[in-house]
Amino acid sequence: MSLKNYRFGFVIPFLLLHLMCLGVLFFPFRMEYLALFITNYIVGMFFITAGYHRYFSHRSYQLNRFWQFVFAW
Repeated sequence: MSLKNYRFGFVIPFLLLHLMCLGVLFFPFRMEYLALFITNYIVGMFFITAGYHRYFSHRSYQLNRFWQFVFAW
């Protein structure tokens, strides 16, 4: 596969995300970081489950136009 077949608009952010995970090795452990991680994880999972999956796949509930854009974003 040649380089012109890659969509670098998607590849570069994906690679950067994984490279940034190595950054955890260069910062000291702090409880604030752990709390931020747990909060971000819970909020992220809520929006994926409630917003993306339950709304767009099952149409489980109705949303006004503003919240449709928020959940879709």
